[in-house]
Amino acid sequence: MNGKNLSLRLRGISSSSVVHWVLCMVAAGIAGCGGGSESKTPSTPPPLPPPPVTRAVPRGPSRPAIGVTKPAVETPKPRKTITSRDFQVGGDEPNFVSYAPNEVVRGSHYLIPPVEGKGFADVLVVPPPNDSEIHFETRLKLPEGFVPIEEQGVHPNGLPHRIQSVKDQMEMALVPGGLYQMGTNTGPQNARPEHLVYVSPFYVDVHEVTLTQYLKFNDDVRASEKPFAYPGQPGNKDDGPNHPALGIQFSDAMNYAKFYGKSLPTEAEWEKAARGSSSGIYPWGNGRPLWSPARTFGQITSVGQFLADTSPFGAVDMSGNAREWVSDWYAEDAYTQSLPSDGSPLRDPTGPIRQRATNNHVVKGGGEQGWELYHRGPGSPRDRIPDVGFRCVLRVTPEMLGE
Repeated sequence: MNGKNLSLRLRGISSSSVVHWVLCMVAAGIAGCGGGSESKTPSTPPPLPPPPVTRAVPRGPSRPAIGVTKPAVETPKPRKTITSRDFQVGGDEPNFVSYAPNEVVRGSHYLIPPVEGKGFADVLVVPPPNDSEIHFETRLKLPEGFVPIEEQGVHPNGLPHRIQSVKDQMEMALVPGGLYQMGTNTGPQNARPEHLVYVSPFYVDVHEVTLTQYLKFNDDVRASEKPFAYPGQPGNKDDGPNHPALGIQFSDAMNYAKFYGKSLPTEAEWEKAARGSSSGIYPWGNGRPLWSPARTFGQITSVGQFLADTSPFGAVDMSGNAREWVSDWYAEDAYTQSLPSDGSPLRDPTGPIRQRATNNHVVKGGGEQGWELYHRGPGSPRDRIPDVGFRCVLRVTPEMLGE
């Protein structure tokens, strides 16, 4: 058989049959392999073997070959729970747990921006729930008219995270004692220089005193036998009931606080409650303002409408909404006056050393100057400034701690 005829015959045979035929030719010299040149009966290629059957076999523990290092199997890392620590440099703030926006959780929730440069985080941030029964133990003995909100838990220092002022129904948030940087080195001259301040623990009103609360104060004073001067009417009494009371004279704000067993905050307390121990420029840190919905300087709304404007301790509307009275006398160079010569931090400062002839008090908060929390300005205690309201504090005293 010449090569041409062999090529023609192989064209009609599958490759596997060809291989089988060639092997037979080599091993047996053509005979007994199903045909050859001397056979009268045409040879037929053997049937193809059936395809292998693939079965799922349970896998047991495998052992690597000798001398072969088995590659390590990477265990998937559990998804990281976002906490308020991801938005702060550090400090003594209460811890938080984040949930997806559609997840139902109990307790108050706040919308918190993430690390600077990564946009706005659509997460709900709430005090962490315990899987077991909440154990409420506190060493704090609150004065009459104040009760702890037990479901909010207790800070490691033994103080409740939240309390309520029974008489004006205001919820108050704990601001733990500690250091923070007050003021600025780059902002307005009257807020310079940045300096270290220690503030003792206190509770701050979660929001500004509302019209409902202030009008109740009017009624309570008139029904009381206490020697209090009748307060003036708020300048925005026709606004919604949950709008902050505005156009309040300094003396009326002081009397409100005193009537309900509280005080006006010092400037250092107000700024600590707003900035947190990490001393953020804004309540959310140092990233640029991202309001949803849009917000403009000087805009007044019901309290708590812009949840991003929530301090690390849970106080709302300290960057926007009403500006607020604090107890300090105002001086342009108050911070320079107060700086200790040895560079040590100030402890619970109450204002400038030298009172100015203008007799103005400090007004804190945003407004036309910007959203930054270090802004400060003067306010005459005799004036009813249209955009100025107030909130109160309750200081934690040694007697309340049993010391």
